[in-house]
Amino acid sequence: MIDKIKFYIENVRLKDDVLKDKFKRKPNSRNGNEVYLFDHFNSVFVKKNIDEVDNSPEDEEEAYIENVKHQNLYILYIRKIDTKVGKLIFHQNLRRNWINYIKLQFLRGFEGDFLSPTYDLKFNDFVKIIDLYANELNIPKNIFWNATITQLELGVNLKFDTRLKKDKKLVGTISMGKMLSCFGRLKNVEDKHSYGNHGICFKAKNFELSIYDKLKRIIKTKEIFKKSGERAKKNNQRKLSRVTFFLRYELRILSMSHFNQSAFKNRIGTLKQIKDNWNEILTVLYETTDDIEFYDFLSPEIETKLMKIGLESKGLEKFKDLMIYNGLKKIGYEDFKNFIVPLVNSKVRTKFESEILQVNSEFRDMSKYGNSYERKFLRALETKLNSLRIS
Repeated sequence: MIDKIKFYIENVRLKDDVLKDKFKRKPNSRNGNEVYLFDHFNSVFVKKNIDEVDNSPEDEEEAYIENVKHQNLYILYIRKIDTKVGKLIFHQNLRRNWINYIKLQFLRGFEGDFLSPTYDLKFNDFVKIIDLYANELNIPKNIFWNATITQLELGVNLKFDTRLKKDKKLVGTISMGKMLSCFGRLKNVEDKHSYGNHGICFKAKNFELSIYDKLKRIIKTKEIFKKSGERAKKNNQRKLSRVTFFLRYELRILSMSHFNQSAFKNRIGTLKQIKDNWNEILTVLYETTDDIEFYDFLSPEIETKLMKIGLESKGLEKFKDLMIYNGLKKIGYEDFKNFIVPLVNSKVRTKFESEILQVNSEFRDMSKYGNSYERKFLRALETKLNSLRIS
């Protein structure tokens, strides 16, 4: 559930041997401060230590790829010159960082697919990684867990099959682009960015809500197909997308101090609060969808039917009928009966109502499996979040 996270610990003392062995002092001090940067290359947990790299270009490239994935991430220690306490700042991606978890014998409790790029961190994973950081820097855990969080990413990866079947019968198909089409607006957020058929992002001042193609992202970051050329990557992505796709739902909090969503209050301010409120955070993350206005006017079955009609003829009748169906669904049958029908000339009133209800029945039967994109997304999100709960 947790990916990138930024937090700090004030007035903490790092032992001299930790600073000497695990940090590099930056040559230029600033504002009377000493600045130390964590040297992940010399950690016993690093994925590819510099000393293990041979002279082949391939090995050097692999080491480079593995170790710069956190290129904008860091662990800094800042203190006044001639003092012993300072401020420790972490900016890390908990799932995809410099750590080789296979090397950690005491972390065998991780799931077998933990290193998969589509894996979502579970509660025990989160706890063990934070404990690992505390142990690595020799900081008491009670101090480390009270670190103050300033930025946070909460999200999950949702897997969808592209072929929809009911009783082994194909009833429709879906794709990433079709799924993304159902996301309309986010309450009180005017800034919406669309990235073709690959993602959308609602951008507020202090947070962003993104829904995007996870497969495309992990190919770009070289988590899979690392040694493939660009053409091979596109072909592999196209083949995978024909049978399945991964949708990432992600809340990115850019400024915790200005994030005014009351449902998250006192639940994500410190590492300990996340640990103590894990299940509640999952619930609140799901409830963020309450602020999304979904464009739920298509289902995979209806879309498949209309695409077939569009290929076979230039007729527009069924497309007009779709607008009638959605109009009736929007206002409801009772309001249609009580306020629209009486406006029609009495001589054709019965015929008009009958034709409208016939259209409604036809499209309702087309979508009888309840596979609207909104429902499919919400069901998948709820199922994934429930799988991450602690019992």
